[in-house]
Amino acid sequence: GDRTLTIEGLSGSITIDSSRKLAYNGTTSLSHLVQGDWPTLSVDGTAISWTGSVSRVTITPNWRWL
Repeated sequence: GDRTLTIEGLSGSITIDSSRKLAYNGTTSLSHLVQGDWPTLSVDGTAISWTGSVSRVTITPNWRWL
């Protein structure tokens, strides 16, 4: 969509939990490194791009069923 999420000052990996608006690595909060709009991935497809020295992006769905 039209959302931009900026992560600055990261060394290592980060997990972005958009539904809870949290960013972390293990038990360490990294939410203070995140600026902008929390992303929402739609079922219809979402374009994802990045700049900088990113070596890998992994998207793990966190679906919930009732």
